[in-house]
Amino acid sequence: MRNELQNIINMLSDSSIPKQYINWLDNNLSCPDTLYINKYKSIVSQNHECNEYAHSVITRTQGKRPEMFKEMLLSLAAQEDSNFELLILAHNVEDECLSSIKQIVYSFPESFASRIRIIQVDEGNRTTLLNIGFAYAKGKYISVLDDDDIVFDHYISSFNNAAKEHFGCLLHAYVLRQRWEVIQDSNNKDCLRAISGYEDLYCKPFDYIAQLYENSCPFMGIAFPAFLFKDLGICFDESLETTEDWDYIMRTAMLMGVFEIPTATAIYRIFSNSNNTRKSIDNSVWERNRKYIQQKFNSYKLILSSFDVFTQNKVEEIHFVPDDRNLISRCKSYYQEFGLKATINKVLCKVKNILTQVF
Repeated sequence: MRNELQNIINMLSDSSIPKQYINWLDNNLSCPDTLYINKYKSIVSQNHECNEYAHSVITRTQGKRPEMFKEMLLSLAAQEDSNFELLILAHNVEDECLSSIKQIVYSFPESFASRIRIIQVDEGNRTTLLNIGFAYAKGKYISVLDDDDIVFDHYISSFNNAAKEHFGCLLHAYVLRQRWEVIQDSNNKDCLRAISGYEDLYCKPFDYIAQLYENSCPFMGIAFPAFLFKDLGICFDESLETTEDWDYIMRTAMLMGVFEIPTATAIYRIFSNSNNTRKSIDNSVWERNRKYIQQKFNSYKLILSSFDVFTQNKVEEIHFVPDDRNLISRCKSYYQEFGLKATINKVLCKVKNILTQVF
């Protein structure tokens, strides 16, 4: 069967979209990132206890927001499913902040604290921390939770249950948005309070087409199969100071597909008077990274479904802002079904079906 299908593929012109797509997919699956080979493969190889947990959570912190950090940990400690670990990546932290991080962690019961690892990192940027965390993670799936956000008690169980039935796909869970602020009590100690109700802006299915223009998936709402990093060598792009989540989500979703978990599992907190990445990094950097990522998208050889994968309605027209019109040609045509398990065999089978329909 494979030889027959390979013969069909060989008959395709190199300029045909199916052939370009298969070559692109093959390259992504068989050629690990150079960064992975040079820096992270050795860490993965030494980490023999892979898949010890069903899930790994990675949190980046500088230890400067202890009250937010405590609440994040508290929400994880209350999970109904304890089959997970937490990796805390402490980045360029001073001794006082590192001591604070350890003190907070060790204040939790042993049943939770024993599943927490603190990894001190004194190199790179925020994106470097993700690659280090993915390299050390022992879970079959990995998610990233910022140190100022909180999750509901079914956050882990939602991912773990979905992974049992849909292993290999990215898992996408809904996330609520809420506005908060930092206030001081009578002793000038920081306290946190919500100043709005929940907003359901991110409670909607993953939209491949819209995601090509801008990211509307909070990072903690996506769980990645660990083998994407550990076996395929797909790293986060460390040239990115921002939007590294959008870039990685899309690169991996295009390979593996996305399974929906239509349940709110976390709260993305927007603090009105506290420093964060959005405020601390100049807007020009955000815009430069956005254009760079879209240039990546434009270089991909993709075949998208001619039907909306969620409503089953035929897509007659796709609208982007004027400077993104070159995306439209790729988004309007062809037949690839999202959710492929990223094996060449299945792609070949799909192409055979396509050729049967077309010719």
